[in-house]
Amino acid sequence: MSKCAVRPWDCKGYSGRQSNTSEFATAGVSPPTTVRVDGIPYRSDRFYLLWCAAESGDEEPRRGKCECGARQSPPLLDRSRLVESLQLRAAVLVTYTFGPKWTQREFPSLFGEGARVPTLVLHGHKGLSQDQSDEASNDGRKRMTAQTSVLIHSEDEEEDTNVKNVSVKMEDEEPPEEGWRTKRGEYEEDEGDVTLPSSVHITRVLPTWLPPSFSRPTFPSNHVNLVDEEAPHEGVHPDIVKHRLKKRGVHHAKFMILLEKSGSVVIVVSTANLTKPISIEGAWLQRFEPATTRSTRSDFGHVLADLLQAQSDAARSGDMMVQEFLQRFAGIQSLNDFSKRFRFQ
Repeated sequence: MSKCAVRPWDCKGYSGRQSNTSEFATAGVSPPTTVRVDGIPYRSDRFYLLWCAAESGDEEPRRGKCECGARQSPPLLDRSRLVESLQLRAAVLVTYTFGPKWTQREFPSLFGEGARVPTLVLHGHKGLSQDQSDEASNDGRKRMTAQTSVLIHSEDEEEDTNVKNVSVKMEDEEPPEEGWRTKRGEYEEDEGDVTLPSSVHITRVLPTWLPPSFSRPTFPSNHVNLVDEEAPHEGVHPDIVKHRLKKRGVHHAKFMILLEKSGSVVIVVSTANLTKPISIEGAWLQRFEPATTRSTRSDFGHVLADLLQAQSDAARSGDMMVQEFLQRFAGIQSLNDFSKRFRFQ
């Protein structure tokens, strides 16, 4: 196969053609939606490579002007610029590994000093936990002490959440698909103390599983204190903790739910963790507007809500669950409400 067949914009004299919105109308379907970042439209019908700073220095991401990538190389997506360009009400960031210092630098509106956007991080990073000490909460911020070390972790028991520091530690047991990425210095830039704003909530998703026959218990509808944002977390129901089965592996999902003040939501599905990129990564994104009715032609919202429920069921005891976070900070009363709140189609 010739190079021109794969990358037509590299071929001299190639004119290309962009999709015409009238073609979608003729076919009876809606044209792809776009999310603009720094004036560049990113379309929902394609996958974009992520931008990361070169090792030799921070270079500007490739800023293509063409919407479709047919006339020239398509633009790279900068997750940091995407998040900073939105007026957010709340954010749910899902990852395997989590680098607090890198994330604080890349997403200052969520993790930087003075940040006020409620943010929930769901992660599968072994050895990472949140500072629960009185000293850390006196100034309304959360202290994270990140260090690079080797940790032999046992999955035989639940981890104690009453720890003093948050530590990021390299594992000696990486899942096969991640082992090739691991480098001794991958988390070196996250060594030292990292202080996050009180608006950030960190939840570990454990490698556990609920049997299909298990009937999920529920808290009373008025159990969560929606007024006092500092009230104790609802946490995973004790019956769920008792019945869930421990498995080998890690929580490996990587996506973002960015809830805008306008009432819309931007969903980003990515291959990248919340750590410094060290390999080729990509992402898909789409903005979904508020639903005008409760009917939808797509089950996208229901499938996403089911995934969020499974992640909540596997959350470490005492950590913030997704539904509780959405209730407190986004005005969404349940995951079922979330699945119908937006035009997921």
